[in-house]
Amino acid sequence: MTNVIESLKAWAVSHYGINILDHQIESVMHRIANVMTTLEMTETEFLLALNANHKSAVEETIAAITVPESYFFRDSSLFAFLKNKLFPQLIKIKTKQVNYQFNIWSAGCSYGEEVYSIAICLHQLIADIKQWNINLIGTDINYYGLEKAKKGIFNKASMRAIDNLTLSNYFTKHDSTYFLNKNIRDMVKFAYGNIAKMEPMNEKFDAIFCRNVFIYLDKDVATKALDFFYENLVDGGVLFLSPADYFVCCSHKFSVQIVDNLCMLKKETTKKQDIIVNKKEERSDLSYSENQKERATRIHEIRTSLDGKDYLTALKNIHTYIEKFGVTGLLYRCKGEALLGLGENTMAIVFLTKAIKLDPCDATAFFLKGLVELDMKQNDAAEISLNKALSIKPDFPEAAYYLGLYYLQNQERKRGLELLLHAAKEAKKMNKETSMLFSSATAAQFTQAVKLSISYYQGIEND
Repeated sequence: MTNVIESLKAWAVSHYGINILDHQIESVMHRIANVMTTLEMTETEFLLALNANHKSAVEETIAAITVPESYFFRDSSLFAFLKNKLFPQLIKIKTKQVNYQFNIWSAGCSYGEEVYSIAICLHQLIADIKQWNINLIGTDINYYGLEKAKKGIFNKASMRAIDNLTLSNYFTKHDSTYFLNKNIRDMVKFAYGNIAKMEPMNEKFDAIFCRNVFIYLDKDVATKALDFFYENLVDGGVLFLSPADYFVCCSHKFSVQIVDNLCMLKKETTKKQDIIVNKKEERSDLSYSENQKERATRIHEIRTSLDGKDYLTALKNIHTYIEKFGVTGLLYRCKGEALLGLGENTMAIVFLTKAIKLDPCDATAFFLKGLVELDMKQNDAAEISLNKALSIKPDFPEAAYYLGLYYLQNQERKRGLELLLHAAKEAKKMNKETSMLFSSATAAQFTQAVKLSISYYQGIEND
């Protein structure tokens, strides 16, 4: 299958600008093997069909390499901002201007949960909505996903962030299936859209949403897409990316704004005074010691933001550092930690894996990766990551604690208790006021918590 994966990676970049990342290869190839079985094709026949743009082969392959993962009102802080600030402001402005129209685009819309959530928000906010022209568009390259989105039929997993009132007002439930009301479905149009090959749009948009997409795109495609979005926003329009996608906008003409712990890019046409910097000259003028001092200062700023749980500021500082000094394993690890703090687990895994690739002896990166894997119920992978963290750094109380809990919850009591005792022993050696990694607890508080866990599990063992 080696030839298949290399050819598939080249095809995905060439036609769709999609990079198949290292951590995805195993699962993608498993799905591609199923595609070849379904289509009754050999590896050679499959690759020939792809290059010939064979409809079934292309559609099945796109479905295999783009696995939609979303749910209604994903990212509560985003939808709180839309419902409480942005949309009310736009409604007020548009009403004053007698401009009763909303144009909103969800690029990479998956099964439609995001754009339908936006439709529900607008329906809740606009009393006379029938007098408005609501133009909501969802685009994607996944044909099967688009067909499912049009039907508006969802399972329980898609409902996990919806409150009961919204659920009862906008959905009809049959067994374990939820049917979105027709009045909301009718507010949204779905169409095929390839970010790598944008077609001219008929209107400009008040807002564009393209979250958790750019991280998978080829850099040149991402830059062109950003330009396209900019040109297709109204003046003052906003583009919403996910925190993991923020790297693409560092040097773009968008105005980067952080509001309510959200990153958004605003199109501002007011001309700003250009500041011309010759980076090569600037760098050559810096002495080695000054350069090292600035690097240390930047890293300290990033660490301070992470410790203070100000993850968006941390991401902004990380991207500033990378643009000036380049990539390091430490920077990727910090980015993974920030994304983990923001709940962007899939993206956190991507950057923690990159960190480990650059620095295979980074115990903290393995530890954080293990935490994400535990949260994602990838228990076997989490066990490997946490064990690796401990093998690199035996005096790692946090890694010992979480690995111990993992074993205890999987009925390996002896090994689990040994690790908890080890965690307590190592934490006790630390300064009592030292903050523990990825926690608000001090070493003293952590030690006490570990001791309570030990007592609890020893009590169960004695019962």
